[in-house]
Amino acid sequence: MKAKISPHFGALIAFLAAAYPASILMFGGGYKPVPVLLLVLALPFLFCIKSELVTREIKQILLAFSAYFLVVVASLLIYGGNISEADIPSRTILTLPILFLLLRFPPRKEWLLAGIGIGAFTAGMVAVYHIEVLHMSRAYTGSVVKGYMPIQSGNTAMTLGLLSLFAMFYYWGKKQYFLSLMFLAAALSGMAGSILSGSRGGWLFAPIILFYIIYQFRHLLSKRLFALISVSLLLIGSAVLPEVENRINQAYADVELYTQKDNSGSSLGARFEMWKSAWLSLSEKPVFGQGFPGRDLAEKRYVAEGKVSKVVTHYGRAHNQYLEEASTKGLIGIAALILLFAIPLAIFLRYSRLYQKHDSQWIFAQCGVIHVILVASYCLTQNFLNHNSGLMFYTVFTAIFLAGCLYKNPVVATTASNQNTSSLL
Repeated sequence: MKAKISPHFGALIAFLAAAYPASILMFGGGYKPVPVLLLVLALPFLFCIKSELVTREIKQILLAFSAYFLVVVASLLIYGGNISEADIPSRTILTLPILFLLLRFPPRKEWLLAGIGIGAFTAGMVAVYHIEVLHMSRAYTGSVVKGYMPIQSGNTAMTLGLLSLFAMFYYWGKKQYFLSLMFLAAALSGMAGSILSGSRGGWLFAPIILFYIIYQFRHLLSKRLFALISVSLLLIGSAVLPEVENRINQAYADVELYTQKDNSGSSLGARFEMWKSAWLSLSEKPVFGQGFPGRDLAEKRYVAEGKVSKVVTHYGRAHNQYLEEASTKGLIGIAALILLFAIPLAIFLRYSRLYQKHDSQWIFAQCGVIHVILVASYCLTQNFLNHNSGLMFYTVFTAIFLAGCLYKNPVVATTASNQNTSSLL
């Protein structure tokens, strides 16, 4: 006899899905508790996965998430190295039970959007507290408050802020103006948190995503809404302008020091040297890279030969996820990383076209597009996925959005699963 599941269990899972973005920056290590709870609750359901849940799209996600982890395992088997290198990549596998749980008990649109708004607003308030009360030079400094990292947390805050801006337009279109204004405040707070963290990498694609959001809701644009957004951006911009100006000036100074005086001691100068080292590693062994220990030995050799500055030995990573994968796992590693981004993105893009604007599945799909593109951009200047906070944020949030946009009524499910699924690979 099958055990009966309480009707409240689905509400619990939906609540936890919404609690994840709400709590992720509320305190140090806030990215851990909710995924752990979801994983514990998901384990019993692994023994009774419904076959109809394993669609073509889910099989592609299984491929993408598994490949990323298995390439790391293969590298360790071939080249050796510390087994702990496989610890963080294993999060892609551990997220899969959560994905199947959410497919069976999907997130609720209003709850999840509320959680995103709360998370974005909290991110900004925490950043202000860090700067104004704790007098940190950069918000989310982990050496002062454990469990935070300026770059990781700042990038997360930017994602929450831009997703809140998307929600602002969504509720404006539904003529729920009070909620829209609340989400606008949350969006500005989240983006301010990113700026106060001083994490410039999080700002690279923000204008592109901002344009993307405006384009999706271009039919809503009016003089009143345009004025509201413009004034809000001007106000928040004037508040954080000194920090932005300081970080941009510092970037220009770093580039000038590196190009004219060959000074690699600055933040950007060190990155340039790390990227050069990673590129040299890839050029020597392009197919499967140097492996983790081989990359470290090659880096020391490059320093001894004068090809790169010794500053690279002060860092354990390349500060670029793509070059990091290239140096340790070659073109195969890069391919696995691209699959990790490309397959979910292709699914989100297709479902964003499949559904009408303002449908729940359309909202989840569009949020997924924004999330994947932003995380992929963070990886250009940071080893975002080599940190527990980054990989869990990417995989768990991706699973939540996937479950939301793939959940449909039987009629729509049959139609959707048969349309162009082969185009995703």
